Amino acid sequence: MYPALREIQSKYLRWPGTERDISKSRDVKRAEHLLEHGVKLCDEKGISWTPRLK
Repeated sequence: MYPALREIQSKYLRWPGTERDISKSRDVKRAEHLLEHGVKLCDEKGISWTPRLK
């Protein structure tokens, strides 16, 4: 719907730090889905999710 959209920033987002939390996080799943479409999901500091090896 928004072809020029490249980044979404949320002040309520905080990235998980442990593998267990990463596997449970809905935010991580959303971020990875958005990355497939060329859109970065960023936290309040402007840090986007970096996918890890699976």
